[in-house]
Amino acid sequence: MGLERELERPEDADVDVPVGDHVALALTGRVLPAEDRRILAAFAAQAAVVLDRQRLQSEADQAEELAGGNLIRTALPAAVSHDRRTPLAGIKASVSSRPSRRAPTASNTW
Repeated sequence: MGLERELERPEDADVDVPVGDHVALALTGRVLPAEDRRILAAFAAQAAVVLDRQRLQSEADQAEELAGGNLIRTALPAAVSHDRRTPLAGIKASVSSRPSRRAPTASNTW
């Protein structure tokens, strides 16, 4: 237990294995043989996949929230606009279907 030391940088570790773009697995204690390093590299690759999947899921959740907000934000004005257009269309139709009432002219007066 007295052999444990705290690392400030991954470069200070006895073994430093990259896990993705911005993460590294840093171990202290002893230098690992090549076979153990290969196993550790496989573990690090699996850890990178898990971290990437978590990041992608988080981004997908955020995108879904934004899409839901956009749907609500556009649905309300569309509904209000539709509710206003429908009566206006009815008024236009009733006015255009009435016979025109022209002002009397000399030809159609008694």
